[in-house]
Amino acid sequence: MRYSSAYTGHYQREDTSGLSYDRSIANRFELAIFELEQVLLRDLFYRLRSSDPDTRYLDFACGTGRILALFKDSIRSKVGVDTSPGQLELAHKKVADAELVCGNLVTHPDLLRGRQFDLITSFRLFLNLEPENRVTILRALRNHLAPGGYLILDNHMNRYSILGLAALVAHKVFRMPKKPHVPPGRRGIISTMSDREIRRALSAAGLEIREVHRIFVLPGHGAFLLLPMRWLVQLEARLSRVPLLNLLSKNQVYVCTTAQPA
Repeated sequence: MRYSSAYTGHYQREDTSGLSYDRSIANRFELAIFELEQVLLRDLFYRLRSSDPDTRYLDFACGTGRILALFKDSIRSKVGVDTSPGQLELAHKKVADAELVCGNLVTHPDLLRGRQFDLITSFRLFLNLEPENRVTILRALRNHLAPGGYLILDNHMNRYSILGLAALVAHKVFRMPKKPHVPPGRRGIISTMSDREIRRALSAAGLEIREVHRIFVLPGHGAFLLLPMRWLVQLEARLSRVPLLNLLSKNQVYVCTTAQPA
């Protein structure tokens, strides 16, 4: 989701149920990526929080609740925040016991009333945010991190992934036009973000990267996969751990903590 008034307004006008968003990420390629993300997130939770059911958990920009739902049986205190009432309605159906908050942390910085969380996740957000809002949101999330807490976020279209580079070539060499939703100043026919960009934003917000995990090296799109899904997921689990090669991964997942004073 994007935190401009135009982007928020789009969801409020066009998506009263949140179903269109779920349909947009229900293709075989996105489902294969999500299968690996689920494994990674569950592993990170158990490793970082030692399976503590009293963990205070926030899923920021939770959308229709697919990340929030991963922890519905393992975390008691769950909060989801989003600007779209329609998407939160669907999230409530998936995770009925979660506290869901509708609002915009950019325009309403007191939205969470100073609450602290041991674990915060935020997926499919920062690539889509306007650059001027990235550090604002990251600082706000840092302020809601409890001592020793972790923020886990992703860049779901690495500029230097195989797909990101293909989009850049298509735009620069073949002069393919950008799609309407790609913001001015973005390179390529799709929105992309580099590792350097997100590292700068995290540093400016006072956050320190502890781990980076890279997911999905091989290209695909929609229903198209290079291999049957079961084989592809198994292969990708291995490829994503190969040094240098995994720099071409489409998704990058960052595990962050509050930066320590120098």
